[in-house]
Amino acid sequence: MAVNLSDVGQLRAAYLATQAELAQAQAQLQEIRSAADIGAGSRGERHQSSSGVSPFLVRKAAAAHFNRSGHSVGRAADPYGGGAHFARRYASADRPAPNDSHRSWAASVLSRARNTAAALTRSAPSRDAAGQRRRRPPLAHPARGYAAQKNPEALPLPGRLPVPDWRQCRAPPDPIDICERCANLSYAAAAGSGAAAAFPAALAESPAALCRTGYKWQWDVSAAELEASNFVTGLRTVSGVKAANEAGVEVVATVEQSNWPALIKEGRSMVRAASEEHKQRLCSLWRHVQNQLPMATDREVIYDSYISWPLLLGCQGFRHREYEPLCRNTATVVRVPCGLIDFAIQDAQIKCGAVYDATRWYRVDQSRWPPAPCRSRHLIHMRSVGVAISVYPEAVGHFVPEQLPKILLLNRTLPAGVPILAIESRTSSRYLAPLFDSGALSRDRILLKPLADLHLATISADSVFTLANSHFSGPTEGDATFRLARVSYGGGSVPLESRPYVLLVDRGLSARRISNVPALRAAIAAVIAAHPDPRARLLTIRDWRPGKLVSDDISAWRHAAVVVAPHGAGLGNLLFASEGTPVIEICFDRATFQSRMACPPMYGMMGAALGLPYFVVTGSGGYTTPIEADLPQTTAAFQLALEAAYNASSFGLIPASKCGNDWRRR
Repeated sequence: MAVNLSDVGQLRAAYLATQAELAQAQAQLQEIRSAADIGAGSRGERHQSSSGVSPFLVRKAAAAHFNRSGHSVGRAADPYGGGAHFARRYASADRPAPNDSHRSWAASVLSRARNTAAALTRSAPSRDAAGQRRRRPPLAHPARGYAAQKNPEALPLPGRLPVPDWRQCRAPPDPIDICERCANLSYAAAAGSGAAAAFPAALAESPAALCRTGYKWQWDVSAAELEASNFVTGLRTVSGVKAANEAGVEVVATVEQSNWPALIKEGRSMVRAASEEHKQRLCSLWRHVQNQLPMATDREVIYDSYISWPLLLGCQGFRHREYEPLCRNTATVVRVPCGLIDFAIQDAQIKCGAVYDATRWYRVDQSRWPPAPCRSRHLIHMRSVGVAISVYPEAVGHFVPEQLPKILLLNRTLPAGVPILAIESRTSSRYLAPLFDSGALSRDRILLKPLADLHLATISADSVFTLANSHFSGPTEGDATFRLARVSYGGGSVPLESRPYVLLVDRGLSARRISNVPALRAAIAAVIAAHPDPRARLLTIRDWRPGKLVSDDISAWRHAAVVVAPHGAGLGNLLFASEGTPVIEICFDRATFQSRMACPPMYGMMGAALGLPYFVVTGSGGYTTPIEADLPQTTAAFQLALEAAYNASSFGLIPASKCGNDWRRR
């Protein structure tokens, strides 16, 4: 069966048929809302409306209908997850529904959903009798709720409105055209390999499934081997700083800086365990891959990797897959003409922000997922925009170390008048506010948009500015980028004599909180009292949790003599610590039932780039549980931290120096 996606307009029209049924489901939901709690975890089948329909089932079947139409938007549309599966389960004989009314209603909704999916496979002429391309029908935008669905004419839609007169790109690339090309090439490739029979089934699930894309990253495989697994059919993948050599792409600014591997190897920074014995234990504990703990039966050792604690600790036999000597890390800001920025991809919290144009996908680092042009539902036209969005852009632990330095870097290097896109959230608003108040960053410079407002959207701009780094595997930047960020918040360092306390990070009731804080505090106090340096004996212990004002948090971190913290987002505030402040990170040491995830080394890399003496210890716990601090190990590390603070020369660190240039425009 040949599938021609030049009739995408017809596919979209088929989707409109689902809107009336969704509205009907919503009306039923409103009817019963006063009689039932449909919040997460409630069991709606115990509460029935006058119509005899379970509210839980109404919500689930509506989500099922929505998802099966080929336009699932994940938890934004279905916070319970698995709507289609739910409707199937309650319509089957395997598990009787609470009553026959429920069974019949769920079966009918599932049937209509299947019919809608089947309709999406039908072909229709893409041109009229005169040979003109058919106008694409309007499509309600799911991200904006039922109110917007009632007024689809108010939404900007691809192909519906002409290109604005002010656009310099008179024929900017259209995600739908890229989708069509991707789907046709994907189908042709499948036909050649004998796999084309799977395409009708894929189309029934979602038209986007026809466009073959790929993302893969493994910490123990070379980038060259992984290159073929990262693609958008019909687009050429351009990785990292190779973008600077692409035709039509302009280099706006560049810098030669140093990244954490060279800073550690050349003695400019250090990451250490509490003792040589503990180092050998940690080298074994984290011998597997960057983000996964080995099981008890797993004896494999991954010696060659990109990012890992063994690399940071200098464990014997472990080798860098990506290493650049001092001052050989290149960071580049580039301008992509007539570019697109993708927010249509599913799971946008992790995967949004891909930059592409009519023929190329700019994969600026390993965490950047491919765009999803077939999911795009509306275009946002702009003259120019800068973007450097990280994964989890609303999370403190990713926004501060991974995105905030890049925003400030773009602010430093982009031409005046170019807005910088950032995801609006409590996190971004909190950390940008001091910059706005001090004048280090203009409010007009930052374009804050909630992720929900960008859902299923594609930004189309005459100029898209983005950042690429020659250290392709890491989302964090080099020392010059972090220096720029630190200076933007008021400079920097407070003399050791004006740093009177140990900052002990308190995670409250969150996962990875320290379960034996009183004992840990007493152990730290004992080390302070016995220290030979009279300056150290004056230290107090200050418990810290984020305050109402980030300016207070910045001051708290800047005036700390030593930082002790469990692994978590609070360590993102390392950006504000004074130069030379020792840090002790308490990692968890085991996998749990919920997660096999190992303690990520992201803050160790950040500390190394900032030149902070960094010590890593472990406590008993997992990623999703409290951590019981190992008191002998932690106090041994704390003794070293005090030595690093008050007798830094004993560690033989070479003072960090600039590479001879700073960020410069071209």
